[in-house]
Amino acid sequence: MILTRNFSLVEFLVSADHPALAAKMLPDVDARIASNLQRLCDTILQPLRDKFGPLKILSGYRSVELNAAAKGSATSQHRDGCAADLGGIDIVMVWEYIVANLNYHQVIRYPDKNFVHVSVETFEKADKTKKKMICDKGVYTYA
Repeated sequence: MILTRNFSLVEFLVSADHPALAAKMLPDVDARIASNLQRLCDTILQPLRDKFGPLKILSGYRSVELNAAAKGSATSQHRDGCAADLGGIDIVMVWEYIVANLNYHQVIRYPDKNFVHVSVETFEKADKTKKKMICDKGVYTYA
């Protein structure tokens, strides 16, 4: 399934730390999750790709099993297809660009792990609050 001109559904069925669990997820992806992933791509990821070129999705949609293995929160936006962790990029530059230019729900820079987490709000929760943070060695700070 194509989400935008540069992103497809299979790119979000990944996990850098748990690839075998990620490979089993395709049957779990329903229309709501696919719609959320498309909105994430339209709103954030495609504009980033257009600005910075290719970026690597380290973690996208997570099944219950994958989310537990990744030690994700039970309310993780990854579970709804509303979040992605991005690597292979200049995380400071990308984080700053997201904050200044894009309509995000949450953006977290992880300097010690060298990735950026970004999300859009779920339709069900519709929380329009923008949250920008830095998490260094497990300590979250609002920026």
